Amino acid sequence: PRVVAGTELNCPVTDMSHCSIPSPIQDLANKYFTDLENGDPEQYATILNIGEKALEARIHLIRAAKKSIDIQTYIWSSDETGGLFARELIAAAKRGVRVRIIGDQLFSGNDAKRLAATAQIHENLQIKLYNPLDQKAASSGMDIVKGFFTNFKLLNHRMHNKIMLFDGRIGITGGRNFGDSYFDRSTGFNFIDRDILVIGSVAVEMEKSFERYWVDPITFYLRSEERR
Repeated sequence: PRVVAGTELNCPVTDMSHCSIPSPIQDLANKYFTDLENGDPEQYATILNIGEKALEARIHLIRAAKKSIDIQTYIWSSDETGGLFARELIAAAKRGVRVRIIGDQLFSGNDAKRLAATAQIHENLQIKLYNPLDQKAASSGMDIVKGFFTNFKLLNHRMHNKIMLFDGRIGITGGRNFGDSYFDRSTGFNFIDRDILVIGSVAVEMEKSFERYWVDPITFYLRSEERR
């Protein structure tokens, strides 16, 4: 039967920061928006070249988020790094942070049962899949072959966006998906990637872009079918 998402929080409702950790990056965001009010807005940016540092920055900002985390990704692998991010985001949702995730269905929806279970852990965690084949959470090899011959335009309409937004003020974008090989953690091979971490109006524009994808008709909520 359909599971009702949890509502209990691990953080007191009186804590307006939702038990977030202290963060110099959040402090810099506070400075930016204070300067913006004073008519002197500066943009802040730093390059994340090293996989380990790129991972640390993301985990730090998940734990430091006070209100919201928004994510778009092309690939979310079911490996150690993919699981690490899932656990951290679930923990953020349970302390009161709104977490929204958009994944491309072909490459982030390879385990329908796990996705459905994750989407129902807490009401603060919302997951959508971009342009799913036949409106399925996961597609088999035969589904893909069928789509190739019967509706290649739909099959090929994928989402390659890779962004993380924190409180609508801090953003990370670049070449990294969610998986071991994107953060130098694979024992087989690793991609050489680069991200940029930004604070300022660029992050605000990233949030507007995310919202357009979030409400688009071909972006679907995950749901489980009721057993009868």
